[in-house]
Amino acid sequence: MLEPRHRLKVISRIKATVVKHHFNIGNVDYAAWSRAVDARIPTLLQVDDNAFEEGIRTLLSQLKSSHTNFYRSDTNPMLPQHVIGATLRSVPRSGAPQWMFLDVFEDGPAERAGIRPGHILVSVDGTPVIPPAFPTFRFGQEHQLTIEVPNRTETRNVVLRIPFKRARGRRPPLVEPKSLTHRMSGNIGILKIPFFSGAFGIRFSTLLDDAVESFKARSCDRLIIDLRGCLGKPRLCSSCELLVS
Repeated sequence: MLEPRHRLKVISRIKATVVKHHFNIGNVDYAAWSRAVDARIPTLLQVDDNAFEEGIRTLLSQLKSSHTNFYRSDTNPMLPQHVIGATLRSVPRSGAPQWMFLDVFEDGPAERAGIRPGHILVSVDGTPVIPPAFPTFRFGQEHQLTIEVPNRTETRNVVLRIPFKRARGRRPPLVEPKSLTHRMSGNIGILKIPFFSGAFGIRFSTLLDDAVESFKARSCDRLIIDLRGCLGKPRLCSSCELLVS
């Protein structure tokens, strides 16, 4: 269990990292957010490590950005998009919330298992999953998923195989999706970007150039760029394991 002085250090670094690096898409008042963090400190110093992590994640959720999270280096409670290549959205069904697959990245573990956008996640390894708690997926493991196909009453079971991934330096492990995919619909080019890959963007720039040349060769005169579910380019602050995209 982390000692109180270590927790205070982590909290201080998180606040500093948020103020310096967070992209404020939700127009959050950082001063008010910092006061909310300070008000939670007495509780965060008393609970066990799991509750401490969850408390930090709850505070970070108030920043209203989907790709800001908190991780410990010796565990991997990762978000689904970082492990299985899919995002989840809470939707109401039959008077109760359920997880629906929203973005499913091409050639990721979820797509290879046959999961598609709109499928409903019923259970993982026999345990029902109910929002707001995300299901836990682990690197290097297989999970048995029960899913429900939209507009049908039956469910089906799929096997989700997740490759083993190591952390790189201070970055958490990640099942990296294809940087981009592209296709044509008539004379409209559709470019989906799940991830900005490669150091300094060189690899991504090469892939983007190839996609643009393909569009030109096929007489594309309009372009749709789809950034839904994009993981960005994750980076970690050096000490507090705060993931900022």
